[in-house]
Amino acid sequence: MSNDDALTALTAWFSGQAERPELPETWDEAWTLCAVEEAVRLERSEHARRGIPRQITTDTQLDVGIWTRHCERTLGKTGIAPMHLGWFRLHASGKLCRLGRLQFAIETTQWDDVPGLEKGDSVLGMHIPAEAPLDIAECRKSLAAAFPFFDTHFPELPPAKAIVCSSWMLGDWLPEAAGVGGSLDQFQQLFHLLPGSHSPGSACYFIFGYREVDPATAPRDTTLRRNLLALLEADKPVNSGRCYLLRGEVER
Repeated sequence: MSNDDALTALTAWFSGQAERPELPETWDEAWTLCAVEEAVRLERSEHARRGIPRQITTDTQLDVGIWTRHCERTLGKTGIAPMHLGWFRLHASGKLCRLGRLQFAIETTQWDDVPGLEKGDSVLGMHIPAEAPLDIAECRKSLAAAFPFFDTHFPELPPAKAIVCSSWMLGDWLPEAAGVGGSLDQFQQLFHLLPGSHSPGSACYFIFGYREVDPATAPRDTTLRRNLLALLEADKPVNSGRCYLLRGEVER
């Protein structure tokens, strides 16, 4: 399969019309960016069809710049790492929207350990974009806007019962490592927390830019980096976490 053929196949996959293709050996970050451009075109079309305000679409598509800068910073290449194609398939669906500080996507849950929530229930999956301060007041505004927004613009879908998230930013090691009382600690306190899996690679990826980090050479220029490296050197758990907030619990 040529790169052009793979790009065509990815467009069909973004649209839900085909399986994800195997990418050729010649595929690279620049070609991934070409595919992402098609994904955001599909997203713009779907948002417009649903009457979603243009500013929300523009804000949602800030992801393209975030991930191209990440690629340049970590790989020294122009484009987007192929590992993020799945994320941009969500963009292509039109179901992802950035509402202020936070992003949400309407989906069905597979969790079975949340009171009042069953597998298959409609939920809003929450995501936390990089490159912006974790302002707690702005996060509260995003949470308050989420249910009314999706009720309005996705009326054919069952109303979401909860906001849910799985992230390295919800690990129980993080408040102490980042600073008790700091923004990450305050962010966790907005939700009910649930245990996650041991996932040091995820934390390293978002804190350093790489899933595997050598503590002997990794930069120690922030408190969070120093404390994460100390945990890795001591072979202590670095887990992700999960959180939820039921519809009736969101502050308006």
